[in-house]
Formats: sequence, C-alpha cells, structure tokens
Amino acid sequence: MKKFMLVLSLLLGLQTAHAALVAEDYSSVGDGLITLDTESGLEWLDFTATRGLTVSQVLSGMGGYSATFRYATRSEIQELLAHAGFSTLNTYAPEYVTLGQAFNNLFNSNGSACGGSLPWACALSISPDTQHLDLINVGVSLTEGGAFLFPNYAPTDYQHEWYGSALVRVDNNGAVVPEPSAILLLGIGLLALAAKRQQRQG
Repeated sequence: MKKFMLVLSLLLGLQTAHAALVAEDYSSVGDGLITLDTESGLEWLDFTATRGLTVSQVLSGMGGYSATFRYATRSEIQELLAHAGFSTLNTYAPEYVTLGQAFNNLFNSNGSACGGSLPWACALSISPDTQHLDLINVGVSLTEGGAFLFPNYAPTDYQHEWYGSALVRVDNNGAVVPEPSAILLLGIGLLALAAKRQQRQG
C-alpha cells in the first residue's frame, strides 16, 4: 500500500509538468535555427532567418524556407507565447525578464536584437483577414520583460530590418509530449491492475 501511495504521488506530480521549448539544428550542426514546442509539435524557424524580408519575398521562395514552412496562425503564436511562460500578453512585468531573455536565446535574437541593444525577438505573420500582418515583439527593457502581439498592425507589404517571419512546420519526428492528465490516468489504471493482481495472488 505504501508503494502504491508513493507511485501515485509521483504521478500526481506530473500534473505540474510543463512542455518545453527546445533548440534544434536546421541545416548545420550548432546553428540552433529551430525551436521545437514539444506540446504542440510545431517547429518554429528562427525569426532572424527571414529578417528584413517581406511576406511576398518569403512566399516566393527567397531564403528557401517556403517549401517546408508556412506562416503561423494567430492562435499558434498565442499558444507559443503561453508555452514560453507568458500568461499575460501586451504588458511589461519584472517576472518576464528571464522569460524574455530565454525566448530570445531560443530564437537567436540575443546580440542582434531588433530595436536596439536590448534583446528583442521581432516577427510578423499574416492576419486571419489576410489583408494585414500581425506583429510579435518579445523581449526585455532594463527592468521588465514582456510578450506583445499586435493584431492587424501593418499592411501585407510591410518590411523592416528588425522583423523576420513567424514560420512553422510540424515536427517530422512527432515529438509531442502527452498531456500530464493522460499520463496520470494511464498510471492510475496500471496501478489498479497491479493491485488487483496482487490481491488475487495474496
């Protein structure tokens, strides 16, 4: 019984587990141009890979990414930012400094930040109405950090040296982390079967 309670406690601890954002290589060892969201199974291309290109340039094949990547939807961007730990968007907060720095490290924006010397990751994506672009800014000021999503902010021909494109593709390896609740239910079921078998043998 003690063993059962110990294992159950460990399984309950999985409820607080979080999926991870993991840096991966794209075309060469150590380039770190991919960020895998293990919960959604989406691979995100580094924002700096398409920095300065317009949407039409990316879609026409400039950079060579349009064959395997597509523009992220607004909901996918919101999901990514939530998985990165930003529970509230479009606000500065001291507790977001570490998150902003970590996000920038993943998207290779540290040292080549948009908007100045402080680390900011900046990207654009096509709005749901297809007539505008959503802008994404994630980073830190001197004492605060934040993740900002500006819907329908710019025309589709918008171009700026600070902004890349928010491009995604589905992870080919299918590395999606199971929901903690699913793992918990599976574990409880296995424990129940083991307990029943032990009773029969006893």
